[in-house]
Amino acid sequence: MELNKFLELMKNNNAIRLNNDYILFNDLELYNFVTKKSVQFNNVDELMKYNFNNQPMKVFIENTNEFYNQIDGGRGATSSAMGGGFNHARSNGKDDIRSIKFPSEFNVGGRYQDYDKTLSLFKEKYANSDHEYGITVDEQGFVHKHIEGGKTSVAISGGKGEMIIHNHPGGGNFSDSDLISVASTRERGIVAVSGKRTYTFTKNKNFNAKGFIKAVKNAKWPTKYSYDKGADWWLKKNASVYGYSYKS
Repeated sequence: MELNKFLELMKNNNAIRLNNDYILFNDLELYNFVTKKSVQFNNVDELMKYNFNNQPMKVFIENTNEFYNQIDGGRGATSSAMGGGFNHARSNGKDDIRSIKFPSEFNVGGRYQDYDKTLSLFKEKYANSDHEYGITVDEQGFVHKHIEGGKTSVAISGGKGEMIIHNHPGGGNFSDSDLISVASTRERGIVAVSGKRTYTFTKNKNFNAKGFIKAVKNAKWPTKYSYDKGADWWLKKNASVYGYSYKS
């Protein structure tokens, strides 16, 4: 990726996921999800000279074709760790190829669209699908992107103020990838359709993106809860702390 394109991407988002372990916030804080340690840079030049993956950050960026949001299929394997925590679907890397479909399949109301009707149509089409689909929907209900993913994930991102709607073929609440992806962007929120259940996460004006992203990776809930109930409990408990609304 060209450096100026990366800097524009960073300017227009709250954070950029560099790989599974690292995320870069737009205030130039590089955070490691595994060690929970950060490196704070004073300026872009300092960041670009930093040794990342045995090479300067500038070289790493230029050798990366694309940075995109991976929205995945829910809980994956059920956690047996003490205190629970968010999981993500287990992908073998071979089934997540993107296919671009026509947004017009949803924009059937002419000049007048409705978000709730768009959501209902998505449920009708994909609630029981055996692989993932995703759409981006603006506040008027118009669909701008329509992507077919693989069995465990779909790579999709929306514009400022748009909602991401996707399905979870295996059922279940949001994954960590779902929540971190939407928190990293200027999207309004994310919806997961899991069979007959629908989970909705919407950011408020005072949303604390950095605090929420770090908290998701460290989330714990009572071990008596299943994954879905535990995630539900945690997301409701922390809504006012990080500035979002959640319903299931």
